[in-house]
Amino acid sequence: MAQPITDIIPKTPSLEEQWDELKSRLLADQDSIEALLRLVRAAREAEILPCLTGLLEQKNSVLTLLIQEMNQDGVKQAINNLEQLAALWGNIHQDTVHSMLGAVNQGLERMGQNKEADSAGGMGVVQLWRYLKNPDIAYGVKALFTFLEGFGKSLASQK
Repeated sequence: MAQPITDIIPKTPSLEEQWDELKSRLLADQDSIEALLRLVRAAREAEILPCLTGLLEQKNSVLTLLIQEMNQDGVKQAINNLEQLAALWGNIHQDTVHSMLGAVNQGLERMGQNKEADSAGGMGVVQLWRYLKNPDIAYGVKALFTFLEGFGKSLASQK
């Protein structure tokens, strides 16, 4: 009768077999490997790779801290407000936003150039009247009043 086998020797693949297996896996996921390399390269060029590495290495303590911070009432309210703000921006037509931001930018540039705006002195009625004769200022004031009309109607309808 045959002797029972008592020692089982696991077959370990040779170094060459392991290398062949690794090469075949890399070739099978070539797109993913290239995407990962692009991500790492971009993180290194942006000089955030050490920060990301540290965050991932300390993931438990960082996630605990992040969750604790996000559970605060102020943070919850800020997240809700950002959600509402994103919804508002989504409802505004893109051309309107572009036009408005361009006008704000030009107004800020003009304000920076105007030395009178830096003075602490007040403005009299006559000076205000002269400003309103300027067609650009008159148009801006009219736009502000039109905005305030719509703003006020919305507030009144909420009561």
